[in-house]
Amino acid sequence: MKAIQLICAAMICCAMVAGFSSCNKDDDGPNGPAVKMQLEGITITEGSSTTTLSNFVYDNQGRLTSYDVNDNGDKETITYTYNSSYIERSSNGYKCTFNLENGVITAIGSDTYEYSNGNMVRWVEDPSYYISYSWENGNPVRETVVNPVSSNYVTSFGYSELPCYIGNFQDLFDEYASISVELMGGSCWDPFLQQQGYFGNLPKNLVTSAKAPRNEWQLSYEVNANGYPTKITGKDENGTAVMTLTWR
Repeated sequence: MKAIQLICAAMICCAMVAGFSSCNKDDDGPNGPAVKMQLEGITITEGSSTTTLSNFVYDNQGRLTSYDVNDNGDKETITYTYNSSYIERSSNGYKCTFNLENGVITAIGSDTYEYSNGNMVRWVEDPSYYISYSWENGNPVRETVVNPVSSNYVTSFGYSELPCYIGNFQDLFDEYASISVELMGGSCWDPFLQQQGYFGNLPKNLVTSAKAPRNEWQLSYEVNANGYPTKITGKDENGTAVMTLTWR
């Protein structure tokens, strides 16, 4: 299964880790949606390949507690348990722990995250290797991979005028299709926790493109009356994939 690496390798993710500063997930801010909607389902198709994410369940605080994945016949259920100092995600016997401070995630296993003004600005894998994010006008516009054994690798992102209420669900293309859409992350990155505000501020607008020395992709959107995407089409040199989203 081209797994959602939402469920990380147990050896990477089972460690509890330490915390950072952050954002209020109950406050959508001035750019928040007029009508707040919950995700009901996602289908990703590419050629004859189909992956569905369904049966999204939420608690009385609106937090995602579980959903089912059917990746071309391979099935699993992902569950989340929320505590004051950490979130635990589990599936098929594997557990990944996200440590919390002030309601946001600062590290997952050996990966650590740094923030400025509520924006995630650095993901550190080890002291000599890290990725930094530069924000402009409410969006992370540039990713710089700093590696001591080679020159820095820079990816630039383009954005539409459409507001972003989904965080980085587009990363699911990289998990379940051949489209290499990678935004912010790490091996245990979770776009559903990001959409809930646990990785700091969401981008202000929907991302439409990325350009890097060895990778380039484009995204286009259809949105509903409340501004939530119902269809995302991704393209790169490997082909085209489509993500459809339903909301309630």
